[in-house]
Amino acid sequence: MPLALALLVVGALVPFWTGLDTGVATALESWRSCRTDRLAEVVSDWTRPAGIGLLVAVLLARWRALGTGRIIDLVLAFAAGALSIEALKRLLERARPGAEFLGELGDSFPSGHVGNTVLAGLALVGLLPRRYSAALACTVGAGTTVVAAARVASGQHWASDVLGSAGLLGGFGTLALLHPNPRHRRLVTTASAVAAAALLGAAALGLRLRLPGAGVTGEAPLAYHRAGDLLAAGALRGPWAADAPDPRRRSVWLSGERGEMVLPAGDGGAAVLRIVSRPHPGGASAHCRWLVVAVDGRPVGERLLRMGWRAYSVALAPPLAAGVEHVVTLAVRDGLPDGRKPDAPRAAFSELSLHAAAGREAATARAVDAGHGGCDKPRAVATVGYALVASVDVATHGHLMQDVARGP
Repeated sequence: MPLALALLVVGALVPFWTGLDTGVATALESWRSCRTDRLAEVVSDWTRPAGIGLLVAVLLARWRALGTGRIIDLVLAFAAGALSIEALKRLLERARPGAEFLGELGDSFPSGHVGNTVLAGLALVGLLPRRYSAALACTVGAGTTVVAAARVASGQHWASDVLGSAGLLGGFGTLALLHPNPRHRRLVTTASAVAAAALLGAAALGLRLRLPGAGVTGEAPLAYHRAGDLLAAGALRGPWAADAPDPRRRSVWLSGERGEMVLPAGDGGAAVLRIVSRPHPGGASAHCRWLVVAVDGRPVGERLLRMGWRAYSVALAPPLAAGVEHVVTLAVRDGLPDGRKPDAPRAAFSELSLHAAAGREAATARAVDAGHGGCDKPRAVATVGYALVASVDVATHGHLMQDVARGP
């Protein structure tokens, strides 16, 4: 009981630890590569079907030994936990990584993948004989760590999302799935289901609670430009073309390797440049395109593009001078083997904004840029390792951007 309550408290409080999110996001961004992104996507894609398939197989195999009553209790507890995840997602607003330009819109917390992994693992512990409990607990912790790392590495969640999910669902699962008293388990299951239904009802009536997120984009920008407006004003140089008409945004395609955006003379004093972009979804290089950014001919950073609309920030040191025009050069580099023809168009761009970031945010962007040395180069492994250890510790002890802002 004390351990379960401790997990619930940690799970409820960790989303407010935005410093953790900033640090882990910085380390992972500088460590990312085409291969690690693809591996994280594969892990995320296979988590749910593999977990559910294994749980159903063990449930059927142990039905006769445990009896119908115990099986029904486990199924109802699992369903109550899954319903609780959905209720929290609908009630709590938190932007996913890269979607901060939408404000707090999003359902980043909690992580459905991590929560369901914890629930499935604890259900297996409850289904199998007690002599396997220790080994299963270690396996659940390791599996949760892998899934949590994949969700953060793929840019679908903040670190505090996965840690909070592991804590909340670990505490709930310990009480509803593993508690030795059947009446206690049923009471926790019933109370959780009723609470989740109430939260879903509140969300349906429009109630939303906002959680803090990391990043500089919650601040009002010093300057803001829509790419379509820059194209109409003749401020784009290179192979640019207007995107299909979209009432929500005026975006443009960069069909060649590089293009330029000329910013007005009044855009000065900014320490961080934020660009909203998405790579073209087709072609051999769709999952391995790098955005390389230079300002006035000086390289300032590069980012591995993720599918869908996302925001990418780079540090400007020294800050932009006021009273003069500035030229932002955007190059999209395909991470293809030598000799393979790149695809066109490369990427679409929606908006560009300039921010006077505070010390921590500017340092974060500079640290990311300092860590980049080219595609598929190992980076910042020690910091990532620390994040994984934290995940293990918690887990074992116990329609604007539909593809980013809304998801599992």
